Amino acid sequence: MHTIEPMIHYQYSPRVNQKDIPIFDEVDRIPYTNQMTYGITQRLIGKPEKGGASAAPYEYAKFTLSQSYSFGDPYEDDLYQSIGNPYIFILKKRQYFSNIRGELWLNFIPYVTAHWDAELNPHRWGFDRFNFTIRAEDKRGDVLQVQYRNTKSKSIQEIIFDPRATTPPYFYPYLGTSGGVQQINLDARVKTINPLYVFSGIRYNISDRYNVVNLYGIEYQAQCWSSTLILEYWGESPDKTRKKEFKVNFSINLLNIGSVGRKLTL
Repeated sequence: MHTIEPMIHYQYSPRVNQKDIPIFDEVDRIPYTNQMTYGITQRLIGKPEKGGASAAPYEYAKFTLSQSYSFGDPYEDDLYQSIGNPYIFILKKRQYFSNIRGELWLNFIPYVTAHWDAELNPHRWGFDRFNFTIRAEDKRGDVLQVQYRNTKSKSIQEIIFDPRATTPPYFYPYLGTSGGVQQINLDARVKTINPLYVFSGIRYNISDRYNVVNLYGIEYQAQCWSSTLILEYWGESPDKTRKKEFKVNFSINLLNIGSVGRKLTL
């Protein structure tokens, strides 16, 4: 069965003075929002042949596509360099349409799943984000997972007005490359004896060509509790902002009660 679900959503958050509210993380500030989001979701649903008529529906594939339009502040400004001065940019147009967001899930094979998500910039017609994950798992619980992440950084982090410009509005940009991600992650988990798993993972930065971190660990899974030991070997970044480091993490999880420590989820 193929279903098509249109969607339209409006969100409004007024401008509020929040200077007296302490800041502990990003959720402590509610930004001004006045936008409409519209999109469509498509699903491919069926019943497994082995399950018969009494089998529950199974979602083999799902695809979502959406975009937002801002009635308030623009999502970004379209700039171009002025003639004769590469350091002065002219504000050409404000962009009130957001990136076009898309996600795709595939579950056609019982033990293999895949997920893609991307954002297409409609003003530059290029991908600002493109990620995918492919995961394979057998009946024993052995797992092999490959993940690719590619998120472009904002080439212009801040636009500053230039009072020396003779024909306003002229601006000059503060250029930077922080925030971009191009990385591949590899993870594997193997069941040894009945309650014991061993796992390993690699996080490799493709842009800067270095190993971000190598992970090694073991996990013991009992009937009502589990514990995990993880060894982390962090590499030194090319810009020297992160030094080589070795970390040990231990966690305990009690079923239906809670957990203590950090656990690697596969």
